[in-house]
Amino acid sequence: MNRKEQKLIMILEDDEDLAEGIALSLQGEELNFEICRTISEARDVLKKKEFDLLIFDINLPDGSGLELCREVRHMVKVPIALLTAKDMELDIVKGLESGADDYITKPFSLTEQKILYLLVSNPNRILTRERLLDWVWSDGAEYVEDNALSVGIRRLRDKLEDDPSNPALIKTVYGKGYLWESL
Repeated sequence: MNRKEQKLIMILEDDEDLAEGIALSLQGEELNFEICRTISEARDVLKKKEFDLLIFDINLPDGSGLELCREVRHMVKVPIALLTAKDMELDIVKGLESGADDYITKPFSLTEQKILYLLVSNPNRILTRERLLDWVWSDGAEYVEDNALSVGIRRLRDKLEDDPSNPALIKTVYGKGYLWESL
């Protein structure tokens, strides 16, 4: 598989176990990861490589992921997700105003993260339930209850949507699947 077919994801997270857990949960032939522990390290890597998705923790030893998000947003147009333990509405607003496309609060389900990644990386494309199930639960999708995907989608909507019962981002395409509606 050549680089064009592979997606490169940066994970900027100072918690080594969490960073490796995210990478392990998303691993697949089509994905490569660059894990950075500090803003300084991330800046250096961003100068050398092009990424398909950026995941930034907000509270880092050498600064704020919010500031890096603002800085990077002016240079690249790839999706940026902020990862933090803060879940106050003001923090979410600050994150989105800084240029983030999404805001993920800890603790979170790595299963939910896989669903979100697949949707966000395929904006305005319908992804079938079967495709999502196969990708998210690649090791044993046949043993996963059908409603596991529905539960994951509902939890993501609860976290991301202003009005989860009338979603603007994660749309259901009845009889087909789901899509991430790019604004």
